Amino acid sequence: MEGAAFSLDARVLGQLLLMQSVVNNLPDEQSIFSFVLKGLGEIPGVSGARRTSDIEDARPPREQGFALSVGAVARGALVLSIPDREAFAPYEQYVRNFCFMLAVILQERANRRVVEDHQRRLEEAVRVRTAQLDSQVAERMAAEQDLRRTKAMLERIIDTVPHSIFWKDAQSVYLGCNRAFARDAGVASPEEIVGRTDYELPWLPEEAGAYRADDRHVMETRRIKGPFLERQLAADGSHRWLETAKMPLIDEDGEVHGVLGVYADITRRRLDEESLRASEAKYRKLHESLMDGYVRMDLEGRILESNASFKALTGYDDAELALLTNEEITPSPWCELEAGIVREQVHNRGYSDVFEKQYRRKDGLLVPVELRAYLLRNGQGKPSGMWAIVRDVSERKRAEEALRDSRELLNDILDSLPTAVAGLDAQGQVTHWNEAARIFTGRSRDEALGHAGTETLPVLAALGEGLVRVMAGLGSVQAERVPVEKGNTTRLLMVRANPLRGASQHGAVVLVDDVTERERLRDMMVQTEKMMSVGGLAAGMAHEINNPLGGILQGVQVLDKRFQTTLPANQEAARAAGCDMAAIHEYMERRGLFAMLSAIQDAALRATRIVADMLEFSRKSERTFVPTNIGELMDRAVALCSTDYSLKKQYDFKNIRIDRNVSPELPPVRCSATQIQQVLMNLLGNAAQAMGGRGPGREPPRIALTAVREGEMVRIEVEDNGPGMEESIRRKIFEPFFTTKPVGEGTGLGLSVSYFIVTENHQGSIEAESWPGKGTRFIIRLPLDGPAIREPALFPPAS
Repeated sequence: MEGAAFSLDARVLGQLLLMQSVVNNLPDEQSIFSFVLKGLGEIPGVSGARRTSDIEDARPPREQGFALSVGAVARGALVLSIPDREAFAPYEQYVRNFCFMLAVILQERANRRVVEDHQRRLEEAVRVRTAQLDSQVAERMAAEQDLRRTKAMLERIIDTVPHSIFWKDAQSVYLGCNRAFARDAGVASPEEIVGRTDYELPWLPEEAGAYRADDRHVMETRRIKGPFLERQLAADGSHRWLETAKMPLIDEDGEVHGVLGVYADITRRRLDEESLRASEAKYRKLHESLMDGYVRMDLEGRILESNASFKALTGYDDAELALLTNEEITPSPWCELEAGIVREQVHNRGYSDVFEKQYRRKDGLLVPVELRAYLLRNGQGKPSGMWAIVRDVSERKRAEEALRDSRELLNDILDSLPTAVAGLDAQGQVTHWNEAARIFTGRSRDEALGHAGTETLPVLAALGEGLVRVMAGLGSVQAERVPVEKGNTTRLLMVRANPLRGASQHGAVVLVDDVTERERLRDMMVQTEKMMSVGGLAAGMAHEINNPLGGILQGVQVLDKRFQTTLPANQEAARAAGCDMAAIHEYMERRGLFAMLSAIQDAALRATRIVADMLEFSRKSERTFVPTNIGELMDRAVALCSTDYSLKKQYDFKNIRIDRNVSPELPPVRCSATQIQQVLMNLLGNAAQAMGGRGPGREPPRIALTAVREGEMVRIEVEDNGPGMEESIRRKIFEPFFTTKPVGEGTGLGLSVSYFIVTENHQGSIEAESWPGKGTRFIIRLPLDGPAIREPALFPPAS
């Protein structure tokens, strides 16, 4: 066992105590140090000892000095040559205590010599040096005090020894013990043991008799006995195994006056040894029944022993394995790895971590295995070989490969989804992260895995406490239209979290979809429905207004005829009433009634034209392409804008100067008049609104309308002198739902619809030029002969 190399040898401890007793009987320091140096050289791990007078002298690393000093008195040091530090380490403190006690003894002998010298001088000069007697007595008392302190120190040292120590007189009556022995004997303190015999302690009678017999043997033979094993009944009623050593106590006259005993409780070690023997029997039985392979080899890798599973794994029998080494059945790529593990782990700490390698079977096949190697030591504690448990992991490797393929397929499927997918464990840490999530967040899979989901995917905050319920498996949660700023645009997201189904632990799957386009289409459909409703309402109102307008126009026409002086019916009716038609005519002329009737007729006719334009605009567009006069189309658009309620609510369109420049050579353009009129109205409305609220000192609002021929195209320009646009805004004006107007004043669909009408329905182009602080110009190009027949795209490209 590894621990056996560090156990204390009771024989060595007894030798140290014996040396202390012997030192008292030696005549001088030379014989003392000759005896001590010889005895110290026999301690395990020590090859020799010497005495030096200099405590601090320089010495080789393998030597260690132990000072011989008591208080301020130093007597040099004992220097031990220690080639085996590990073997010596358990005895170092005992040697240090022995050196201290040796210094005490030397000091005591020196003191005694001083006292004796003083006594001789006192006898020789008693009559003349009486005064010195008191001084000598005082010195004697101080020496005795030192002795008492030394005794107390010795008692403390003995009490710190982990072994039990006791000493008896020649009749086996206890004279003292250390605290460890007092505990074993069931007494409160070492003082209570004094005067007792073994029969008065908790030992069994036969044990007490055996102890006393050993005492007599030691004192009679005057030789050390032990270490030897014996049993003892402890004070707590348990039986213990002791490893004991006893030695005779011999005084200065060579008389034996007692016995000193030291023992160690080795019950645990004894039980371990018995357990080990039982385990060895079980081991042999289990050895051959192990499903895993077992192999034992020497330090050169020669295979010494193996079980049936290892032989089946390699395909060799015992005789064949005995002729092979571990390296010969290990493929070369693994030999260097395994050698490094043995060197760095097994030899350093006695075992290796579990590692993987391959064995080459007898038939040449390579078998993947995992194993852990352990170091074997001989009786001297030196490495003697290794053993290992070897497990065939072929099936596991195949399963891992299948699982890896499955995971890669799953990751490929997840990465193919346009939806950002993230998996969270019970602690909210990211466990899955697909490609769409990487594109959306800018975080790679390695940067996201293992981190908090709320950190890597901030949009989870939109789910609030609902995410906690999902993580606990209490249902799903969803948040729609979550706004997120991305670059210079705002994207709308739908965030969903569902609990893991069938998982052994709680967790969640988070799905994040960009629903910006979907929501825009939905809003566009809602807006279209609203416009259809408004169009239907406008058509109904127009029909209702036409009836009274017809009555007004008819009434004005009738009045005009009734006041004509040349009609006979009018003249006859005037004479019947006693009036003259000429006088009536002159009265109405003077009162301006004819001008009023004319104004009523003009207003009714203007209202009729407005109603007609509203009816035409509200009719469902059939995308009929007919030759159209662009100049007249511009006039109708301006007329409609000047009467539009939403435009008038913010400004007066009539206060805007409209400059028209339509080329007289411009031929009719084949187009959908209602759609192009809608485009012009959108541009006029945007221009008018942009110029609304102009401060004093600014140039009066102006819109310039231009239409000229440009090859086979017509170029239409709508230019204003408004505030203009920044380049970052100009690039996005044709995007659906993009608007710079306050909430509630614009849908962001006008220019997007205009772009669709011009580019897709008419195969033309529309672009914007803008100068901040100066104005904006929209340029429309339409083919003169109309669009060719082709399938339109679903959405305009981002400008």
